Amino acid sequence: ALAKAMDEGIVLSIGEDEYIYRAEMDAAKETLLSSLAEHHSRFPLEEGLHKEKLRTTISPIMSERVFSCLLKSLSGSKKIIMLGDLVKLSSHKVTLTGREKDLKERLSELYGLKGLTPPSPEEVSELLKEDQRTIEEVLRVLIKEGELIRVKEKLYFSQKAISQLEERLVLFLKEKRRITTQEFKGLTGVTRKYAIPLAEYFDEKKVTLRKEKGDRQLFGNLMEKKKEKK
Repeated sequence: ALAKAMDEGIVLSIGEDEYIYRAEMDAAKETLLSSLAEHHSRFPLEEGLHKEKLRTTISPIMSERVFSCLLKSLSGSKKIIMLGDLVKLSSHKVTLTGREKDLKERLSELYGLKGLTPPSPEEVSELLKEDQRTIEEVLRVLIKEGELIRVKEKLYFSQKAISQLEERLVLFLKEKRRITTQEFKGLTGVTRKYAIPLAEYFDEKKVTLRKEKGDRQLFGNLMEKKKEKK
């Protein structure tokens, strides 16, 4: 009976010992597309919807295998686009309204002026009298365009400020070979609130490598030394 149903296209195989009715698969596809359309309508400045949230929106009990088949099918038919952990409709484009463009310019100017002591989205919301969610959505646009860099949750810096600090950090390390946490604070001229996340950002970016006592060295220099020893 199963073989006949599969031959007739009534039942689909989605992996070893797992099957689904074509009608259920088609209904799930429609639900997925409508869920994305609704999300884009509510949050037009967001690039897409997180995969896991999308899966549970369709059905909390949907298996990962069924969901993967859905994504693969809709991606193959070019109805959706997957961006890492995000999913969006192929037709969706982030478009700013006139008011949002104005907010984007104000945010770009504000973060540029603040340099290495940027405000949090909450502080910006209070300062500019704007909704915090809108602030965060426009900040994501600025990140995508390369004007801002997200160093950690709720902490954004202007690309120019980060680039200039990286130049000073590399020059310092080329001369001194290593930098302590206290010296890094002195180099940045900021408190631990900003200095620690910045130091960790350069570790993650592989500009620096944190040693046992918390000192940091140039990552590239250490890699070169390891190659020489081999």
